[in-house]
Amino acid sequence: MFTGSSLIVLSVTGISWKPGPLHAKQPNLYVALYRDGKEMQRTRTIERNLQPKWEQMFNLAADWGSGISLRVFHDSSNPFSSDKCLGIATVDIPALAARATPENVEQLPLTGGPANKNSGTILVRLIQDANQVAALTVEKANKDTQNVGLGGAASKVLGAPDKITGEVSAISSLLPAASDLVSTLESVTSKLDIVIKLGDQFATIHPYANVAWKILTSVYKVVQKQQETDGKIVKLAQTMDEVYSFVKDLDFLPQKLKALEQQASAIVKQTVECALFIQEYNHHGFGRHAVEGIWDTKQQKINDLCETLLKLKAAFEGGLIVQSLFMSTKIMDKLDGLEQSEMLKRLNPNDMNAGLRTTCLPGTRQKLLDEIAEWITVPSATGNVLWLSGVAGCGKSTISTTISERFRALDRLGAFLFFQRGNSAHSDPAAVVRTLAYSLGLFDARFAAAITAAINRDAGIVNAPIRTQFAELLLAPLQSVEQYMDGPILIIIDALDECGDAESRGALLSLLADEFPKLPCMFRFLITSRRESDIVGRFKTRLEEISLNPGIIASTADIAVFFRHEMAQIREQKNLDVAWPGEASIQSLVRLSGDLFIWASTATRFIARYRPQQRLDDLLSRKQDGFNLDELYSVALRGSAPWDDTSFAQDARNVLACLVFGKAPMTDYTIDKLLGQQFSEILDNLACVLYWKRGEVVRALHTSFIDYLVNPKRSAGMPWVLDTAVAQHTLSTACLGVLHSELRFNICKLEDSHLENSQVSDLAERLNTLISPQLQYSARFVFDHLRETQSDSVVLQSLHDFFHHQFLYWLEVLSLLGHIPHARASLEATLRYIKLNKNQAKLEAFVADAVKFVTAFAPAMRSTPHIYLSALPFAPVQSLVAQQYAKAYPGTLQYQRPVDDDWPSMNKLLQDDPTPIYSVHMSSDGSRIAYGSFDGAVRVWDVATGLLVAPPSRRHTAEVMSVCYSFDDEQIVSGSADGNIWVWDAATGEPRAGPLSGHTDIVSSVCFSHDALKVISASVDGSVRIWDVITTELLVGPLVHPDVVRAVDISFKAPYRVVSACHDGCLRIWDVETGALIVGPINAHSRRVTSVSFSSSGMLLASGSLDHTVRVWDGHTGKSAGEPFRGHEDEVECVCFVPGDDGCIASSSSDGTIRLWNARTGAPTGEPLSEHNVTVNSISFSADGRFLASGAGDTILRVWDFNTLDPVAAMVQDDQNQITSISWSSNGDWIVSGSTQGTLYLWDARSGELIWGPTQGHTIDINHVCFSPNSAQIATGSDDKTVCVWDATDGKLVLGPLTGHQDTVISVDYSRPDGARIVSGSDDIRIWDAGTGDLIAGPYKIPDAKVGDVHFQPNNSDRIVSCSDDGILRMWNSQNGTVLFQIPGNSPGFSINFSLDGSFFTAAAQGDTLGVWDASSGQPLRDPFSGHSNMIASVCCSPTSDSARITSGSADNTVRVWGIHDQLDQLHDQLDRLELYGHTSAVTSVQFSPTGSQVASASWDGTIRIWEMTPAVEIPMGDSPLMRNGWIMGSAAELKFWVPPWLSRGLYYPRNSLLIGLNRQTKLDLSRFVEGTNWEKCAAGTI
Repeated sequence: MFTGSSLIVLSVTGISWKPGPLHAKQPNLYVALYRDGKEMQRTRTIERNLQPKWEQMFNLAADWGSGISLRVFHDSSNPFSSDKCLGIATVDIPALAARATPENVEQLPLTGGPANKNSGTILVRLIQDANQVAALTVEKANKDTQNVGLGGAASKVLGAPDKITGEVSAISSLLPAASDLVSTLESVTSKLDIVIKLGDQFATIHPYANVAWKILTSVYKVVQKQQETDGKIVKLAQTMDEVYSFVKDLDFLPQKLKALEQQASAIVKQTVECALFIQEYNHHGFGRHAVEGIWDTKQQKINDLCETLLKLKAAFEGGLIVQSLFMSTKIMDKLDGLEQSEMLKRLNPNDMNAGLRTTCLPGTRQKLLDEIAEWITVPSATGNVLWLSGVAGCGKSTISTTISERFRALDRLGAFLFFQRGNSAHSDPAAVVRTLAYSLGLFDARFAAAITAAINRDAGIVNAPIRTQFAELLLAPLQSVEQYMDGPILIIIDALDECGDAESRGALLSLLADEFPKLPCMFRFLITSRRESDIVGRFKTRLEEISLNPGIIASTADIAVFFRHEMAQIREQKNLDVAWPGEASIQSLVRLSGDLFIWASTATRFIARYRPQQRLDDLLSRKQDGFNLDELYSVALRGSAPWDDTSFAQDARNVLACLVFGKAPMTDYTIDKLLGQQFSEILDNLACVLYWKRGEVVRALHTSFIDYLVNPKRSAGMPWVLDTAVAQHTLSTACLGVLHSELRFNICKLEDSHLENSQVSDLAERLNTLISPQLQYSARFVFDHLRETQSDSVVLQSLHDFFHHQFLYWLEVLSLLGHIPHARASLEATLRYIKLNKNQAKLEAFVADAVKFVTAFAPAMRSTPHIYLSALPFAPVQSLVAQQYAKAYPGTLQYQRPVDDDWPSMNKLLQDDPTPIYSVHMSSDGSRIAYGSFDGAVRVWDVATGLLVAPPSRRHTAEVMSVCYSFDDEQIVSGSADGNIWVWDAATGEPRAGPLSGHTDIVSSVCFSHDALKVISASVDGSVRIWDVITTELLVGPLVHPDVVRAVDISFKAPYRVVSACHDGCLRIWDVETGALIVGPINAHSRRVTSVSFSSSGMLLASGSLDHTVRVWDGHTGKSAGEPFRGHEDEVECVCFVPGDDGCIASSSSDGTIRLWNARTGAPTGEPLSEHNVTVNSISFSADGRFLASGAGDTILRVWDFNTLDPVAAMVQDDQNQITSISWSSNGDWIVSGSTQGTLYLWDARSGELIWGPTQGHTIDINHVCFSPNSAQIATGSDDKTVCVWDATDGKLVLGPLTGHQDTVISVDYSRPDGARIVSGSDDIRIWDAGTGDLIAGPYKIPDAKVGDVHFQPNNSDRIVSCSDDGILRMWNSQNGTVLFQIPGNSPGFSINFSLDGSFFTAAAQGDTLGVWDASSGQPLRDPFSGHSNMIASVCCSPTSDSARITSGSADNTVRVWGIHDQLDQLHDQLDRLELYGHTSAVTSVQFSPTGSQVASASWDGTIRIWEMTPAVEIPMGDSPLMRNGWIMGSAAELKFWVPPWLSRGLYYPRNSLLIGLNRQTKLDLSRFVEGTNWEKCAAGTI
């Protein structure tokens, strides 16, 4: 056992790190502690340091003896890159413990780093001594207190660090015999027992007395077993015993309690607090108390508790009124002013107003309430989450409200959340974590400080996936304040089954079941719900449950108490006879209720509304026992309103439709305005089943009433039964009517287009005053209602009018309300509705275009004016929305449009970060494609628009090897090289389940079962596993194989079977339920099997292999169905059957082709599809077999029409060659570029036309290109370790490849001006004869370093300058390799450049800064330039005689121009620190033109931009506009306009005179553009 031990991570040494041209030269390191493959804790990140020191403590739980590892990671600053693991150390805790001494430092070797090499050592120290643990814990507590905002108050709470050792040692002097406390507690509990028995009749006394008795009894049992205890706590127990001395007078005690109930209640409440304090003080044992005991506040708390008890005793004995004497042991700081309160409001919590909720009547549900209270207050082994389940109407919500009020009185209620079906606006599962965090922030100032700190670190956390919110807004803050809080703290979540639906609450249920039990045990969670299948599936066996089954729903006595109470109220209100209604009537009602409180509540409301005796008689005339709830609703409704009046019945159904089918709560006012008349009389008639007050939300008395109305089996034939289609039609037409009458241009009178909506200070007030509640409702939910209605010509005409006249106004309202993200789903639902109707082709086409419009321009709609200023003008000419509305808004920007100006299909898509694609899977309708790639993200693309459906899903820390849609297209599963599996929401990209951890190596393949409840996975670890999606538990497996398992698939039809493909060349077929091997191993191929697929019928299997063949097998017996299919010239990577057709198979291969086969004969069908020129890793069909998707290592994802075999879309960049280097010819005519594909291009520098290229010579990336001084030749260096020389006129290879370097050639340069020699930098420096290619000098090596960039000094070829990855700049003698001088202390460099005259040189000094040094002495000529925000990749001095300017290109995507002299003329002043924005990816190379009047820049975005240093025309966008997230922003960060992604890369910016390498170019005309406070003038008739 290692209780109380801690592992100190000291430092790491010997880390292996290889920097790249645009990557950090030193890593940002942190250490994470893993247990059984899951991250538990991590250190802070230390930036740019290969020998970091942390001295950070990890606390170890008692059962953490095995499965522990420490992993060292590089913290990537790129949000699109995962953190890289640099090494793993296994930690054997028992072994460390055996060797542990106070100062012993253990050195643990790190393995599994890059290339699986040993990668350094991690130094740790294990601490087990209690005193030392205590000291370190308190020291950490002081620091943590500062972190959560307690400031100087911390020192008052915690002991001073330098006194810790002495105080811990002094604790033993405070330990009297435990027997004193035992005897005192025994006396107190015996007296409490008397109070409990007598207090049953006193509702304010019994609950708290019972809780105190339970706690003290628990403490008593613990103290009995202890050998010693703290004498200070005995004082408190003795004071409690003294207070209860009044119990001795048993003869008069009942009368005294009745007379002094308030005072007695105050005493028992305070007793609960004292009992909790004693429990926290003792029941964890002496080890924990050693730490807590040094807190100075403990003695003060004991004194305060004793003083309060004695005051309450005096009040009881003197009959005095008790006022605010309750003393809480919690440290209750108020929120830190308005700022902290406002910060909490940014969580956007749901409003939880419990004003209308009822509590249990005194004396009812007592046993159950006591049981729950005991679970909350007395720690047990059952966990910290209690699930109270039961049928509708059994009183779950009333019980939870009662518990909440009892613990609110004890100052122990941290949060109370409750939901109601039909109130979707306040029952969104996505808001639960935010609302919990907000409530807990209000409850405790320390938690509020931790929450506000989290928001300050990441303002976007409020919109993050719910698991991220949990980690940042609950888990981390609760853990940070745990040590400062005394438990219990109660958190209630009531009516969870009414929070969203089974689909939307899936992620929340996973959190509640899997993560909430991991929260500190002092936080006690009470969850109530019906036993819905999805909730049962997640909670059963995981959470402690109390089920309110019919046997324990309510006692007859409880129901009787309720009826007596309610009848007394009616009797008093109606002035009835004192004996009414009589005990016999009450007992009859009890029998009829069936022990359901909701029945009793509805019955009493029905009786109370009108003629109580008559309605009572009506109910009692039903003589049978168990008169069910449906019959009661029928009797109540029939007796409350004139349902025979058809007009009334129709109006009442319309009102009930708003209640039942409304997507958000409505007040009576909203219902009246939505339906167009007043309905207060109807609401009055329905008061027996509704809660309603004028101006407030109308809601059902209970959700069972809603269930009754919509279930035809329960209310069939009744005039109040609701037909879903009719009700939804009523609501949809009502909403369309409101939209027609109330929508208008600039509805909220926004004055300034430069602001986002969130920046409009009084937006909330404008929304309340300018957008009516009925318009807000209609705009949000009109199409939700429409999707459930039947075809209607009136509705279709209304839709036509809406889309052609008010569509943009509707988007305004959604934008202002923050609901643009939901617009697409609404429009898609409308499109499906329209498709059901014939002769609506034009309307269908318009709505389809509207879907594309909203999808494409949703980011622009964060600022409502930009619906008109950005979305409308940038929409393609072919857009029907643009054609309809553009003429009405002429005051917008114009632009020179690309020739093919239509919505971008995927062949026009511009990827933000092209990366090899490992796996693709199409949705069943072929509209979307999920794919996994090298960067660890899962993406979903819309085929029609070429846009991301949701942001990339990022949880994996390594390549995503496999993705798969569920059969209903609702979920996506992914498997990764990190060994984990995640399940995602296919629409939002949020995680639904995961990580599913258990594999010990790369997860190579994943798929769903047909019902989407299971995931099957295969791994390099040689196993197949079958998982439960809901619980994430392993159901079957591991199914062990003798080698790597490359692929799995599951049959489409029962009996369901799993087939696995193994590197041993065999197939195996398994039973999906039991894991039994049914068939196999099947000797399938002569080499490794790479892919396997069932046919739709399950009758056949197809397999592909490294042996270049495809084979077909019987899906049941595993027998061969024929000879191998031969045709591929390389390894087969993927095979799949055409859905619904067992006769056709598709296969992809490393030969770059996709082939189609006749599954029966093996004959090829048609010609190979050969658009890919590299390995095609994955293929997938749509469910109807119409489309085929393919993903390859060339980063291209293609979509094929299977009927024509034509490529219909391809997710590519217009130029997939990321440009790495450019050079400008000395005559100014040409620019040459090198790329990541190893190709070379020559461009006309004036027109941008391609002169020649691509070349073939280098096999992989070209890193550097350089023109000879006479522009006749071009030298190149490549990752293939060679140098080549090309003829500039025709691109033919004239020299090389020149070999000799043993590593990547980073740079090349010609001697100037003669051009006779070429220098190259790699693992060494070599100098070549430019005419013959002979090596004439070198190699010159730098010990333990690689050369970055090298250049000859102009006019002196005897000297060369270099930068290298050791951060040292060196000046060399090129003849003999002597280092003339060196300049240390710089960042590892990849670019250096001389001035024209060679008098100075420039290079990156500290990564993102630029230095200038004298070429003769190496002395700096000025302070470094700073401004870039990321690594500088390229520098160049202007070719003018004074070289007065330097240009630089950076990984921050910008180009900058710097003036280097102190005295600059006016021109230079304008250019000093010039910032040029336009590239959409890292700038890799910059060059001045020969005249210095232009700068050329190249980028990984595949473009070359030419910038004018002296622009000939005025710059309307400003001199250096910034693009951020698509927004062009002015100097004051004001929003100018938003550019869609398919145009951004080709957009011309100020000073940008030419763009090379991209056909799709965009030039803006802003002559008519209005913005800012003039933006409203964009509308016709205003300019």
